[in-house]
Amino acid sequence: LRFNFKTKKRSTLLWIVFLLSLGFGIAVELFQNYFTVYRSGDVLDILANTTGSLIAILLITTLDKKDFLSEISI
Repeated sequence: LRFNFKTKKRSTLLWIVFLLSLGFGIAVELFQNYFTVYRSGDVLDILANTTGSLIAILLITTLDKKDFLSEISI
């Protein structure tokens, strides 16, 4: 996976991460609604998860423009 990530454009990767997190948030809410007895799915939870993903992408983009992320080695 690391090799694949290095060959993709940053904007493409951010879109992939956003769509995966959106899909995961929707899946969790559907599982809560249909496969549990004591929990229920909620559209506002999906909205909160999506908002969190967008804020994270905004922070990554902002910090990357200031070369803050290039100093951090993972």
